[in-house]
Amino acid sequence: MALQIDLRPHERLIVGNTIVHNGKRETTLFIETQERVMRGRDIMQEDEANTPCKRLYLCVQMMYLSTDPAPYEDVFREIATPLMRDVPDLRRQILDIIDELSVPDHYRALRACRDLIKAEAALLQKADT
Repeated sequence: MALQIDLRPHERLIVGNTIVHNGKRETTLFIETQERVMRGRDIMQEDEANTPCKRLYLCVQMMYLSTDPAPYEDVFREIATPLMRDVPDLRRQILDIIDELSVPDHYRALRACRDLIKAEAALLQKADT
């Protein structure tokens, strides 16, 4: 079964090592083979990774998009280990991400990272009050 993706006008998409940029109109694409796919709105740029959890997301994103995720696994551990120690409220979610990476299911790990970023934002907001 093909993966159907509806692209909004001017939306970007990564398919494997290719960046697809939609034109002025909405478009529907069908991806008929197994390939790494990432919508533009889910892509984090390096300068956006300004918190520890966002840096974890960026690492997992690079693992997902890369043909060799090993270098990013080391960076992930360097960020995740002290974060789990220093912020125990996030430990369970980080361990869930690690479980997904061990399968490996980088796409599910990315989804879990989005939840981790929300939890981090809530903790930061709580700390500010």
